[in-house]
Amino acid sequence: MMKSRKKKAAKKSAKKESKDSRKGSKKGSKKGGGLKGKKLCISGTLNMPRKEIISKIEAAGGKVVAKISGNVDILVAGEKTGSKVDEAEGMGITIWSEEDLVAAL
Repeated sequence: MMKSRKKKAAKKSAKKESKDSRKGSKKGSKKGGGLKGKKLCISGTLNMPRKEIISKIEAAGGKVVAKISGNVDILVAGEKTGSKVDEAEGMGITIWSEEDLVAAL
């Protein structure tokens, strides 16, 4: 009798996990999730106000960080970027223009 209860509990648990994982996959398909889980750093002068860019990145599921590090996925580079572009290139980080970012949003 004990084994039967354990089997039922295991089946119920597996069924719930499977259902939860399907729910998670639907979340990624919602509009505005194009940068979900991505960390972006912004450098240089851009046409759009920085606050607006940050809001749009966050609305698309991304996170904006201030400094280049190994955790950054994308550097958005405008005019007069300084040393961040060199750092990003050295770390193999993807570099986007403002136009690239707007297209991804």
